[in-house]
Amino acid sequence: MPLSPIRILLVDHHEMARRGLANHIATYEDLQVVGLAANGDEALDLCGKTKPDVVVIDLDLSGMDSAAVTAAITRHYPGVRVIIMTLFMDEIKHQEALAAGAFRYLLKGNPINELLCAIRDAQFPKKRDQIGAT
Repeated sequence: MPLSPIRILLVDHHEMARRGLANHIATYEDLQVVGLAANGDEALDLCGKTKPDVVVIDLDLSGMDSAAVTAAITRHYPGVRVIIMTLFMDEIKHQEALAAGAFRYLLKGNPINELLCAIRDAQFPKKRDQIGAT
C-alpha cells in the first residue's frame, strides 16, 4: 500500500509565490498542498482545518511575524513541522525561527530541490537517517 502524500500548507504574502510553489509541488505524487495562506492568522486557522504535516512559511509576513506563527503552530499542533523560507539570510531571524521550533530555514534563491528534500526530511527524518546509516 503506498504511503499517503505529505500534506503541505504554504504561507507567503505574495500570491504569485504561493500559487507558483503550489503548482510545482503538485507535480510530485508524494506531496500534496492542502492550503494556501497569506499571513500568520490564516496559517493558524488553516492548520486546524487542513491538518498539514509540514508548513512552509515565508519569513517576511504581514501582521504576526513568522517566529510567532512558528511558535504557535508547534505549540498547538506538535506533530507539524515548520520550514521557514526567506530571500536573505539574517542570522538573528534564523536563530529566532529555530528557537520558535522551525525544523529548517532555507533561502528562496536555493534550488527548489532543497525545499522538496526539506519537506520530505521534515516528515520522515528518522527513515532518512536510518537509510544513510546502512
